[in-house]
Amino acid sequence: MKKLILLLVFITISICYTAQIHVLPKLGYEYAAYEPFIDSHTMKIHHLKHHQGYINKLNKALKGTKKEKEPLSSILMNISLYNTTVRNNAGGHYNHSLFWRILKPKPNKQPSEDLMRGIGKSFESINKLKEEMNLEAAKRFGSGWVWLILQSNGELKVTSTANQDNPLMDLIKDRGIPIIAIDVWEHAYYLKYQNKRNDYLGAIWNLIDWGVVSDNYIKAFSSPIFQELKTHNWPELNVFRNDLSHIYYSAEIENYAPLKTMTKELMLKSIYLKNSEIPKDLRSDEYGYHVILNKIEKQCIELHDLVLENSSNKTLLKKLNTMHETFHQVQGVCKHYDEHYHEFKNK
Repeated sequence: MKKLILLLVFITISICYTAQIHVLPKLGYEYAAYEPFIDSHTMKIHHLKHHQGYINKLNKALKGTKKEKEPLSSILMNISLYNTTVRNNAGGHYNHSLFWRILKPKPNKQPSEDLMRGIGKSFESINKLKEEMNLEAAKRFGSGWVWLILQSNGELKVTSTANQDNPLMDLIKDRGIPIIAIDVWEHAYYLKYQNKRNDYLGAIWNLIDWGVVSDNYIKAFSSPIFQELKTHNWPELNVFRNDLSHIYYSAEIENYAPLKTMTKELMLKSIYLKNSEIPKDLRSDEYGYHVILNKIEKQCIELHDLVLENSSNKTLLKKLNTMHETFHQVQGVCKHYDEHYHEFKNK
């Protein structure tokens, strides 16, 4: 009996240990329910093979690393810190998850009043929005995705990305929070539509649920990602953050050379940052930003003085950590930059 209990405990621990962080979302409908617009065979392969494949490869790439439990959105927002395997498969998981959420066999065809106002402001009408998304999808060469995104200025925009990239990624020019995702990879439509992408694009709108899209739109405004995207429109902040990141990452692996040679440059950039124009999207808390930026400048000067005094590495690191914590208050969600920059570059 005792051996049996120990065996059950071991099995339970093993299951917990091998449990995957990222899992395949359930659709909520039979694959055939999406017909005649998407055939059941395509839905089944797309969901169980393609999407599951991205998840398996993502979990494998993250396994045993300090990023293993990192939220998917955090990975995507800072995808430049990761290798190509993570980029492709994290994107594939996120993109398909959003795609499945907005597709329903019997969709709500009426956008909310809030979303209609947003669409009207950016596209005049819902028909113009569909036309623009279909046009963007038709001209996307090869594999990729077409998006309706909420930009940091609060306006909607249609854009597209190649492969499994998406607008959350820090490598993408047109960034924003995705509201609608349309898959234009051939595996999404080829069995039914062959090379007739336009026919697929005409059909897919019959499955898009505007109730879900409306919820995506409203939730995007209150998302921490929305606030973080605003800070990425601040050039002086980006320049300062890049230098601080390089110094901080290096010090974490006991490479103190950047800390001892770049503090003057960092100090000057903190002054430029303090005197820079705060982006319009962030001016609702302009006073708060000025207080924090003044504090950062003061701490940069103190750090540089410590370097000139040939202070110990321990003393320098303590001051650097203090300044880094202060910078968190500006960045909002800075933790993505704080954990082992080279981990995935070298994996």
